[in-house]
Amino acid sequence: MRASSVTGQLPAWPPAWDWAWWRLPGTLRAYIGAVPALALVLITAAAVATPWRPGEEVKFLLLLSCGAVSVVATPRFVYLQSGLMRDFLTAWVLPVAILLPPVYAMVIPAPLLALTQWRVHRGVVYRRVFSGAAIGLAYGAASVVFHAIPPSFAGTAPEGGRHALTWIAAVVVAEVTGLLLHKFLIVGAVKLSDPTARVAEVMLDREAR
Repeated sequence: MRASSVTGQLPAWPPAWDWAWWRLPGTLRAYIGAVPALALVLITAAAVATPWRPGEEVKFLLLLSCGAVSVVATPRFVYLQSGLMRDFLTAWVLPVAILLPPVYAMVIPAPLLALTQWRVHRGVVYRRVFSGAAIGLAYGAASVVFHAIPPSFAGTAPEGGRHALTWIAAVVVAEVTGLLLHKFLIVGAVKLSDPTARVAEVMLDREAR
């Protein structure tokens, strides 16, 4: 009996002891594992501390659904272009970071990257996990920064006149925070894998994700 088309699309997972992650140098392997572990701890802490409000889950699911539709609708060959993965993800993570508490921004990269991995069948799994954790940590911090700004300057939505300009400025600050922290986490991995790599070059490299 032939396997169904859906079953045939599922990747064949190697046994745990044969994962590519185990073949990394010890220090790099520890770093690659520590970032997702830290993200999991902070997500749990943020979930406990977050005052859950009616309607926030609906906003999150709506943005997640839009992101999922984008993943499915994007042709596979497009994902081969340099820097697209991060640009694509932050297009949905940043609005979540602005409109919702930080825990949502920390969580949303995981399902979008999992869907991308399933659809594209490209990339080493531990890199996807690390990338998702790094983006979640970075934009969770960006959300914390944005929501720490007084509502008279920022807030969840722009108002008229001067407030619209200050709101845009606050969003830019949040995006820069997320971008720089994400790059910082990537630099750590790059330096551990190649001590001769230059930090400035990695920070400016759009392909670093």
